[in-house]
Amino acid sequence: MVTGWVMPESMELLMSQRKAVTQKKAVAYSRATRSEKTRILNELVDLTGWHRDHARAALIGAGTLKILKPRKPRTPKYGSQVIVCLTTCWTLSVPLLARDWHLAQITDPDQDLG
Repeated sequence: MVTGWVMPESMELLMSQRKAVTQKKAVAYSRATRSEKTRILNELVDLTGWHRDHARAALIGAGTLKILKPRKPRTPKYGSQVIVCLTTCWTLSVPLLARDWHLAQITDPDQDLG
């Protein structure tokens, strides 16, 4: 008999809480012996619900700084004349869309439309 899906206790932790726990355990993990690393890894898996491989990678990666390079800007798809025309169209159509949205929100047909 299927009783339904039950949320595991590990899903009760927020991602920020998981990250904080991982940061704390990463310091001990880096200095630990093999048996201590196994214990720390087991604790993290039990607490977070992660797979062992993911937990191990999180512990190892928690102490490293990631250097991010700024992204190269995209080349524009449209020329300046097209952008001016589109801006004009958007400027004219937004009040119409707002009006239509307002009309769609009215549920009583006897309500004043003004």
